[in-house]
Formats: sequence, structure tokens, C-alpha cells
Amino acid sequence: MNSPTLIILLLAAFWGGTIIFVSWDTHRRRLAEPYRSLWLLLALIPLLGFTAYLVARSFLPAEQRTAAGTPPRQRVTFLKREPSPKRLATIPAAEYLRAAQPKPAPKGGQVVYTLVVTEGPHSGEKFGIDHWPICIGRSPGCDIRLDNDLGISRQHAELYQQGGQVRLRDLASTHGVIVNGYDVKDKGLTPGDQIHLGHSVLIFTRER
Repeated sequence: MNSPTLIILLLAAFWGGTIIFVSWDTHRRRLAEPYRSLWLLLALIPLLGFTAYLVARSFLPAEQRTAAGTPPRQRVTFLKREPSPKRLATIPAAEYLRAAQPKPAPKGGQVVYTLVVTEGPHSGEKFGIDHWPICIGRSPGCDIRLDNDLGISRQHAELYQQGGQVRLRDLASTHGVIVNGYDVKDKGLTPGDQIHLGHSVLIFTRER
């Protein structure tokens, strides 16, 4: 027997006892009939309401009885998270296009200029020059990229030709451009010139 049923039976016994007590007590006191019946009617009202509830309760649907007591459990469905696809490593489009384009071989008698790094993080590297202008810096779009030298600006300097001469100009860099120990903004180069950019030293050379 569950707890609600036990409580109901105890309340019914209590109300029944009150009715018996009222009937016995009014008879013992020899109350007049109208008053005795009135007190019995008052004692019967709680029992009548309780009995009506018991009768109505038997016709209630199971859902309503559950709602009156403990709320029904709700089923929770966990969705399986699909793993996100792995992203492939990418390279800048400018570098990809530049690498995909074949470099023309120098023709016989054609002058080829190079920059050789002798000091700095890129020491030992050699850069051939096959077109103009040439951007030097740390930006992925530069033709000569010295990205390991933090003293070099993203677009530090530019090599270009003017009147058959190779010239070097500063592109408003942070630490400037030094050629053979002198700060320069725009200067013509000759083979053997030392170019200081950031923490790197480059030698300008010419080959045939």
C-alpha cells in the first residue's frame, strides 16, 4: 500500500469518527431534532466531498494523475557531433602563382644580377634577379622575402632599372637602407656594393 492510499484511509477513518462522535454527543445531550440533524449534516459535508473526489479520481486518465503528482520524466536525446573535416595547409596565392611560372633562362650575353646574403638570419642565400622591379621585405608578396629578419619592414626596399642602371630605393622602411655605410633613399648600384637591411647584409653582384 503506497503512502497516498494510506493517508486517504486515515482521513476517511478520522471523518467517520467525527460523524459517530457528533451523532453520539448530540443524542447524549438530547438536542432537538432540527439541531441534531443540522450538526450531523455539517459533520457529513467533508466526508461527502472526500467521497466525491474518490469516485471522480477513479475516472481520471493516467496522464492527469501523473500530472497531479510527480512530473513525468522527459527523454533527452543526445545528437552525435560529426568531426569537422581537417583543413589542408594553404600557401599564399601570390607565392603559388610565382612558383608556378617558369623562370626564363638567361640568354647568351645577357647580364644577370644577384643578391647574396652574407650576414643575418638568411646568411648563405642567393637571389637571382630576372625581372624589374624587385621588392625586398618580409611580406609574402615581396620578390625577395627575408621574413626571418625582424629588422626588415614588410616592404622595405625596391630594386629597379632606370637608364640601364640598377637602382635601390627605400620604401619608407622603419630602419632605413644603408649602402656601403651610408643611409640612402634612392641610389644607383654597382657590383660589389654592400646593402644593409635590418640585421642582414647583402652583396650586389653581376654575372653573365
